[in-house]
Order: sequence, then structure tokens, then C-alpha cells
Amino acid sequence: MEPEYYAGDLVLIDPFRRVTVGSVVVARHPFKNVELIKYVKAVDADKYVVLESPSGDDSDRFGRVPLHTVRGTVTFKWKARRSS
Repeated sequence: MEPEYYAGDLVLIDPFRRVTVGSVVVARHPFKNVELIKYVKAVDADKYVVLESPSGDDSDRFGRVPLHTVRGTVTFKWKARRSS
């Protein structure tokens, strides 16, 4: 599966929208000072989420993350101009 988000794409997020399984979210990486765009695989009752990406295993390395690390749910994406 090709990634849906590329460097340079811009996203609009809603910080108040409820995080549900299947949502695309922007979240802080638990160990690095970076923000990630990930899919929500699971939301636990104890306010943790399991995040994943369509390709790659980076989410498996850090496991569940606290819900408060999610900055918001992606509501719109602008594709960056890509050269052929």
C-alpha cells in the first residue's frame, strides 16, 4: 500500500474531535520531539491508543501511547505539489 501522506503535505486537525478506531491523527512521538501522522488501531478504556501506519513498523516499537499525546484528528489534507 502506498503511503497517503508525504513530506510537504499539509493537514488540518480538529483537537476536539473524538479519537476512534480508523481515525487518522497527528500525535507526538513518545521518545522523540517529532509529530507523526498515524491511523488509530485501538482505543483502550484506560485512555491509551495504539497507532499504526500503512507501511513500516515504527509504531510497534513504542507500543501504546497516552491519549493526551494525540494533537488532533485529521479532517482535511492538502497535497503538496509533486514534480514528475
